[in-house]
Amino acid sequence: MLTRDIIPQTHSGVLSQLHRHFVKEGLFDFEQASFFSRLMQEKIEDDYSDSIVMDENEVKDFIEPARSYISYTGGLVK
Repeated sequence: MLTRDIIPQTHSGVLSQLHRHFVKEGLFDFEQASFFSRLMQEKIEDDYSDSIVMDENEVKDFIEPARSYISYTGGLVK
């Protein structure tokens, strides 16, 4: 976003701008953006929760998609 002088003011603004300027233009994979949206939703929920409890299966559901996301975004940076 910084390469286009896009500076969102909120977390939801990051998601909105990602979809508007990158996903819709075909510059960022929709599935990867969806995973990022899922992560952001979890972060927001955890920020406003009194306690955070996740079972092993919930955590495992994030591992492979997170690895894929890191690999994908790392390739974009190069």
